[in-house]
Amino acid sequence: MDDVSKRRIVKPNYTQVPNAILDEMMVEMSESELRVVIAVCRKTFGWQKTIDKISLSQIEKLTGLSRQAVINGIKQATKRGIVEREQRGQSFAYQIAVFED
Repeated sequence: MDDVSKRRIVKPNYTQVPNAILDEMMVEMSESELRVVIAVCRKTFGWQKTIDKISLSQIEKLTGLSRQAVINGIKQATKRGIVEREQRGQSFAYQIAVFED
């Protein structure tokens, strides 16, 4: 067994991911887009936030993607309307586009 197969997930640490992302949208996403969306969920919903300032290097670290892949994933997710980006000085804040009924 390698180190990865020995890892265990400890309860009760969870981050919510909207069902619509998993049930309807995931099948259409590229790998980089999906990883970026999950990273934004983690950095926002995982810390009980709706929006958070997240650097490209933070997303790179969370996703294991290259900088260009992160940039591509952000572009795809914002174009699809899943992720919203707001300029904050020299940085950007990201959120999942959640609409209340």
